[in-house]
Amino acid sequence: MQSLFAGTGPDGKGSAIAEAFANLSAERDESDEKPKKITRIQNETLPSVAVGPAIRDILLEWTAQGLSAEDRIMKSMLITAIAFTVLVALKPIATRSQEKADPPDPRAKDAEPLPEAPKLDPKNNHVALSPDKTFLIEQNADKKFLRVLIATELCLREGPLEVFVCKKGTKEHEAILRVNVDAKLIHAALEAAGAKPGSPPQFINAKSEPDFKPATGTKIKVIVHYKKDGKLHTHGAQEWIWNATKKKSIEVDWVFAGSQLLKDPDNPKAEPYYGANSGEVISISNFPYSMLDLPIEISKDDAVLNFQAKTDRLPPLFSKVWLILEPVAEKK
Repeated sequence: MQSLFAGTGPDGKGSAIAEAFANLSAERDESDEKPKKITRIQNETLPSVAVGPAIRDILLEWTAQGLSAEDRIMKSMLITAIAFTVLVALKPIATRSQEKADPPDPRAKDAEPLPEAPKLDPKNNHVALSPDKTFLIEQNADKKFLRVLIATELCLREGPLEVFVCKKGTKEHEAILRVNVDAKLIHAALEAAGAKPGSPPQFINAKSEPDFKPATGTKIKVIVHYKKDGKLHTHGAQEWIWNATKKKSIEVDWVFAGSQLLKDPDNPKAEPYYGANSGEVISISNFPYSMLDLPIEISKDDAVLNFQAKTDRLPPLFSKVWLILEPVAEKK
């Protein structure tokens, strides 16, 4: 899949994700009583968003550093997301206060709370990409984005697996973690951290014995950070996935397949749907819409037969877990 920052949106003004942020920002601006100051990168096609002095200074600093146009576009998209989430946090929404909270699930009585977000270096900074600070990107002292952190919830402790992380309300019956963040925004944050999307797995020659083409893209270290029995744990996500046939945890790293953007044939001008939001945010078996997939052949039947949740390693149901996605730099 091509970068979400590349190409043109529905009206030819910029990338699909740029247009998505532009539309969201427009909703905010129309409700404001006072006009907002708009900051733009000259000679680039970017959505208009109201940004504060701190964000404007970052943009100016990137320009002074001589970053390429491509890098400025990519990083500016992330700043756009940050600016928009700040605006949303400040906007009172009456309907939210009127919504009835779901009754507490009795199974959640032993759930562990979300620990403090970890850092690779104490000097690093977490940039919040959501108002509640449950979607972060870690930045070092040189202003380089390093990895993405998302607060998730443990939704399954035992049983067969096809997915490791699903979107909330989709595949909780076969995934260990669920996330309540648009997978397209996670994709954008990964690109800002230096990852390059490849392509999801493909099965070709459907008329005969299908040939398998594994997923491609930047290798991503998938790490979980959580509490269990009151103690902090940090390790690779693979330790939670048990291969019942081989009697050991999986040992393969995921790659940034990048999912697919799906157009609505009945509404071609609509913003394309990001396929991974159907459930396959981080897959175990091979799916055509996976954002992250394993670069080996694992059919749906193989996953059900072979891969299970490693129950003894997991915290209680509904525990909060930091999911950390760290792009691995390619060897030169």
